[in-house]
Amino acid sequence: MAERKPTPIHAVRIYRLAILLRKPFEHAAHERQIADPVVVEVELADGTLGYGETLARPYVTGETPDNVIATVTEWVSKFLIDWRPASFAEALTLIDMLPFYDAVGAIVTAARASLELALLDAYSRSFCRPIQDIVGWLDLPSFGPPGSIPTITYSGVLSGKTAKLARKTRMMRWFGLRDFKLKVGYDDDRQRVEVVVHALGRSLNRTTTLRIDANAAWTLEQATAALQSLPLDVIACIEQPLAPIDDHRLPALKQNLCRNYGTNATGSTTIARSSKASRPSKAVRSKTVSGIIDFMPDESLRTMSDAERLVSMNVADRFNIRLSKNGGLIPSLRLAGFARQHQLGYQLGCMVGETSILSAAGRRFLEIVPSVCFAEGSYGRFLLAGDVVNRPVQFGCNGRVKPLPGLGWGIDVQPALLEQHCIDGVKEIRL
Repeated sequence: MAERKPTPIHAVRIYRLAILLRKPFEHAAHERQIADPVVVEVELADGTLGYGETLARPYVTGETPDNVIATVTEWVSKFLIDWRPASFAEALTLIDMLPFYDAVGAIVTAARASLELALLDAYSRSFCRPIQDIVGWLDLPSFGPPGSIPTITYSGVLSGKTAKLARKTRMMRWFGLRDFKLKVGYDDDRQRVEVVVHALGRSLNRTTTLRIDANAAWTLEQATAALQSLPLDVIACIEQPLAPIDDHRLPALKQNLCRNYGTNATGSTTIARSSKASRPSKAVRSKTVSGIIDFMPDESLRTMSDAERLVSMNVADRFNIRLSKNGGLIPSLRLAGFARQHQLGYQLGCMVGETSILSAAGRRFLEIVPSVCFAEGSYGRFLLAGDVVNRPVQFGCNGRVKPLPGLGWGIDVQPALLEQHCIDGVKEIRL
């Protein structure tokens, strides 16, 4: 295809949204009733529009929506004003140069994601090149369509009061979901896990899986006590048991767990209690880090340097990759490639309250990346009372999805819906 004339950026618009959740969402770190995404719209000189989204979480990257807006505003005039890419590959090279840290060294991956995703969407559409072409540019030979789409099903995430967990679990099972994540980090964690295990019944580790997420709520001592009290033989993995500042204590947590279990003649771990667990499904990897339960860092995994550090410490079995946490699609693809290189599992995570923009970008990730073990997000109108598209991106019965059509994210964002949910007015920067 012949290269075109350089395509500058005409304007960038930033929308701070507030969208009511149909039901409050609660975990150990926060309770949320309103989604607060920041959406970035990039308009190219040829009139093409591209959209990106992020959800800033202070307990994840240290950023807030105000921080994101300030960072993106600064970057537009600092980095984008002289952009003149003449091809999609050239645009990717420029996008990849967006920083992960601000001038004082603070992580700004949430802000980076919002702008990166908008630029990818715009240039994919403008140059008529599918997002999947990033694979060749990144030199990830095992990646590309159909990715994980033929096999992946989206997970049900269980949160809130213990008394309602059984009903929520059964409703999700009736809808056909087979993978579940339970939020823990409460005083009654053992009861919470028992309720869900009982609700899943004999399907657990046959046709369904259960993983738990502490959202960094525990100290080493609390994590040890909590995990020793749980039926770890039926739990696929524990996500972020300790705060990121305590990553250096994860080896001690591993040792504490191993002390309470025996090792058979082949070197594999046997659980020192009677177990009614059935044969694990193919979706459940063998436990490797602790020998008891897989560890999955989330809040501790923001940049590639975090990934390298966690692997060097031997405290990660799987990565929780979230586009808005990890700086966008390109860094997320690199993290998946790094995990694959080190024979680790990886899941596509999400931020609570994402609109169809971020859900569609996540769908592209699944269309590209093979062997994703779990997928979260794409709740659409199941969770949000409103959206920025007429046909929300959400999973269907059994948690299954199909590839999205077209270029960019494959969705048609409606400016009227953006303005409807926007608070504080639209911030526009013309170049």
